[in-house]
Amino acid sequence: MSEPQEKGRFTGRHALIAILAFFGVVFFVNGLMVFEAVDSFSGLETDEAYKRGRDYNREIESAKTQAALGWRLGLSTVGGPGEVKIAVRLRDKADDPVFFREGRVLVRRPARQDLDEVIILQPTGEGRYEGQAKMPLEGCWRLRTEFERDGLVVFRQDDAVMIGENVPARCE
Repeated sequence: MSEPQEKGRFTGRHALIAILAFFGVVFFVNGLMVFEAVDSFSGLETDEAYKRGRDYNREIESAKTQAALGWRLGLSTVGGPGEVKIAVRLRDKADDPVFFREGRVLVRRPARQDLDEVIILQPTGEGRYEGQAKMPLEGCWRLRTEFERDGLVVFRQDDAVMIGENVPARCE
């Protein structure tokens, strides 16, 4: 005949149930997170990945040509979050202004494609160009400035800017 068990005593059965419950919760939460991640991310990192890969050598040659020109771009932003004025100053090796009919800036927010937009920069004289962008959130924004001639990009520069009052001075 077995002895009656004491009330409140922790037995092997209790330990088994606790371990199974703990790992059951962990597996459930992990499964939920995997489902949400797969459901919300299409896996597409780059539009036209094949074309961009195929044209990679052309991009390298374009960067070498741009470096040989010795052009320098100064970029500043005023305002934000919200409406932000983007001002660009483009100079050549001799510090003379470089003239284009217009330029463009691709404004991107890391991890938020819904906030991407292309801004047309209008010349304001002496190699200066300006445009208005919508940057509704504080923090780091990526800007790609491009100038074209005859349908070919002849100058491209990537910058990161911080928008807002209570943000670090630099983007990483």
